[in-house]
Amino acid sequence: MLDISILPVCIGILTALLTSLGWWALSPPAELRHIPSVSTLKFMWYFISNKTREELHRDVFEPALKASGVAKVWFLGAWIVMFSEPELVKKVLVDINTFQKYNIGERMKGTIDYDFFGNSFFFMNGQEWRHQRQIVNPAFHRSWDTTKVGIVAKDLIEFLEKSKKEPIEVVTLMHRTALDALGRIAFDFDFGAIRDPTNPYYRLYMDIMDIMRIPIRRFFPQLDKFPFPYVKRGIKKMAEFDEIIYKMVNKKLKEALKRKELGISLNMEDRSKLDLLTLMIEAKVHTNSDSTDKQFRDNLMLFYIGGHDTTSNSMSFILMELARNQEIQELARKEATEVLGDEPKDIVPTPEQLKSLKYIDQIIKENQRKNPIMSMVSREVAKPVEIGGCVLKPGVMAGVYMYGVQHNPKYYKDPETFDPDRFGPNPNPDKYNRVPFSWVPFGGGARQCMGMNFSMVEQQVFISMLVRKFKWSLPENSPFLRGQKTGHFEVCYPKDLEIIFEPIY
Repeated sequence: MLDISILPVCIGILTALLTSLGWWALSPPAELRHIPSVSTLKFMWYFISNKTREELHRDVFEPALKASGVAKVWFLGAWIVMFSEPELVKKVLVDINTFQKYNIGERMKGTIDYDFFGNSFFFMNGQEWRHQRQIVNPAFHRSWDTTKVGIVAKDLIEFLEKSKKEPIEVVTLMHRTALDALGRIAFDFDFGAIRDPTNPYYRLYMDIMDIMRIPIRRFFPQLDKFPFPYVKRGIKKMAEFDEIIYKMVNKKLKEALKRKELGISLNMEDRSKLDLLTLMIEAKVHTNSDSTDKQFRDNLMLFYIGGHDTTSNSMSFILMELARNQEIQELARKEATEVLGDEPKDIVPTPEQLKSLKYIDQIIKENQRKNPIMSMVSREVAKPVEIGGCVLKPGVMAGVYMYGVQHNPKYYKDPETFDPDRFGPNPNPDKYNRVPFSWVPFGGGARQCMGMNFSMVEQQVFISMLVRKFKWSLPENSPFLRGQKTGHFEVCYPKDLEIIFEPIY
């Protein structure tokens, strides 16, 4: 039981901390004061009151960025100088010696974010990053087998058939779908989340995400260092989650070591059918890498959130856009039928057939432009640099505001209009001014997202199979008929989206 005599001391310490953090959030360093500012209080109010990302951009970010495409913003416990013009975006993403991935251990140690992500290769730089990338590369530099995604797509189709044309809450369903796909492709494991809405694996992951997304801690993650109830709950959930991951790692590692001892080799020529964890462990075993179980765990966390949240939310946005744009949905259906045939059964596209799904590829790319899952990505300045009229010192955070550059009317006419023709073979220059680094949903340069090709394949399989099987639309009272409703700023999704699915065969 807490000794009430120390309560005044605890309250005093907490008050001092919040006062200090508030001062930092409202008082940028002298060398950054000349840079236009995003209003911290307005940003916090919009964020905490669940305003949409569209409102945040229009009312909070765009006014500060309008003059030069450069502004500063307080977020994640630090001042970030953000850029939204392609030539500045290119410099931040391409010059990896100057703009490095920030050291999560130094900036976030003691927070739930650090406990979850750990020190994966995503946050490494220099030789350390190159060494870890050698372990991870074999898992991604390969062709992707569509069979495992197809199995999950068939489970999804079976679930939707049972909906009997009743509205389905899409975001939760897509999260469960992405978890099943991730399980099969990354771990060769069936989570069974589509079949069971109360699935414990799904629920555990979402409990952790709900804690991480508590609004006030996104501005002041240092609050995690105090024994608030959410911190204790987060530690408990994280321990349960880690137990699952370590069991998977240890099982695969024992199998790989046993194969090596017996002189048995996997058929590495057919790498497309092997799961990511097996490929990573085979690389460790056969190169005598000193990678620890903890490093495997940390890298898997990166794949977990990358393969789960980004794909599930991208799919939710695509389903929303095709429900609102029936003519585009029909064109996608026509293409899928031409490529996969009109036989009334579920057909999984082959990797070769995916190459012919040109229009569906355009739909995916336009969705990634209009509805990027990440609004901004950050780097840490490693050495003095001049960019956009600013001189940034080492340690300053630099951000690429992806949503801003991809919604700039200079490069995309009517940016709020969903138009896949922007990414056609001969786009109208009035619709899309093809300027390098004006489309950056996966980042760019040497640190571009390694899972980009996997994400594209996954979405192509799901969309082509769903659009052959169903016609879908929004309910008559849907708020998405009138506009857009997004949840969160960092990893975005169409909040409370419901869709009606009608089987074609």
